[in-house]
Amino acid sequence: MKKCPFFNLRLVSVFVLSVMLIESLLLHQNVNGNEPNSMVSEQPPEKPMIIWFHNGGFSSISSLKTAISSGLISHVLILYKHRNDGDWQSNSDVLHAIKIVKESDTKLIWCRDLWPWYKLGTTGPKDLFDSLYYIREIKYLRDEGTEMGADLLAFDIEPYANSPMKLYLKSKNRVRLSKEKLSQLRLMIKKVILTSGKVDLVLPAASISLDHPYNILSELGKLRVSEHTYYDNEKTIRNLKYPYEIFGAYLSPHKRNEKSPLSPYFLANEIFDKSYLWSERKGVFIYTSPKNSLAVAKAMTLYARTLPILKVSGPNEANNP
Repeated sequence: MKKCPFFNLRLVSVFVLSVMLIESLLLHQNVNGNEPNSMVSEQPPEKPMIIWFHNGGFSSISSLKTAISSGLISHVLILYKHRNDGDWQSNSDVLHAIKIVKESDTKLIWCRDLWPWYKLGTTGPKDLFDSLYYIREIKYLRDEGTEMGADLLAFDIEPYANSPMKLYLKSKNRVRLSKEKLSQLRLMIKKVILTSGKVDLVLPAASISLDHPYNILSELGKLRVSEHTYYDNEKTIRNLKYPYEIFGAYLSPHKRNEKSPLSPYFLANEIFDKSYLWSERKGVFIYTSPKNSLAVAKAMTLYARTLPILKVSGPNEANNP
């Protein structure tokens, strides 16, 4: 992979500042209408998006403020469960996070889990093949985006907790779909897209297993976030065969991954110093665990201070409510 020099220490500050000065990499959405594709510009982004992940109700508000104050972030993705499991208007942390992002120079990406966690209602494995389920979820996501004034919308298509979709998508002994069922799923997703259009982002982008439904469900997003790029293993990254637009990176204050030593985390400075890994993509998605989010945000702020043209808030300013 040819290394791109534009993120060396002499040029990174110029690039990041240019990202922050662009009106938006994806035009500000007109969330109110029935226009299926109103959420993303038809023109390709000129600069990569730098997306900070905020897990609503879990990540600290201090970490969000600190990350934004670094001046390195162009977008914040706020994820908050499935709509059955959490009313965003009733959660003070989520409301506070939305307010902080909207009052900053960053763009707000509102993200929901596609599948419910606990409050399953009538949701079951059959819904994997039900076009009306996806059409309904897209409508609710757009309605929420309109109400809060989100710039972009996203789905996390991975199932969590008690989701019945683990049967097909996540369990170690997941049910593998036949070629006929995969074709049925593919045709159904095409029907959904024709009816409702795509959302802006979907994660994860795909699976390395060719028969995994993720490879089809991710077509619901105009931009797909790869999770196989999360760890600092360039051989794995180079050998990825599936298409994706957004490079996902798992940042931690510690390099070593105790659970998987061959899959080290990215440090805050590394994701910028190694921008040749993602500079030809449409952006980088900075994921971090809630317990480490503040430490990572502080490390990003310290890194930004080495870039002389960026004005970076101090820690007290960033942490004040």
